[in-house]
Amino acid sequence: MSGSFVWNLWFAIIGFTFYFILSFPSHLPRAVMIGSIISGFIFFITAFIIRWAIAFILKESKDGLPQDVGNHYEDLQYLQTGHENSGEIDSEETARIIQSLLKE
Repeated sequence: MSGSFVWNLWFAIIGFTFYFILSFPSHLPRAVMIGSIISGFIFFITAFIIRWAIAFILKESKDGLPQDVGNHYEDLQYLQTGHENSGEIDSEETARIIQSLLKE
């Protein structure tokens, strides 16, 4: 999941405080506390759902990555082994591969 559990707690604290500050002057303290706790819980769950959605979106966008990496992996293996006839790596070939990696 994207982020950590602490983000959920921060959202809960923000929801609790927001509700508490806005409703304290006009309601009874017990009602304010109950509403603040419920608000904090709702904010906590909302943060969890947002974090889950972000992780899901990022995972979906990385699904196309293995094919691209696979193509470049062959190029990188070629660079590591060098040319078939010599042990040196051609600088133009290296530049081409690096440029293709930077374009993504």
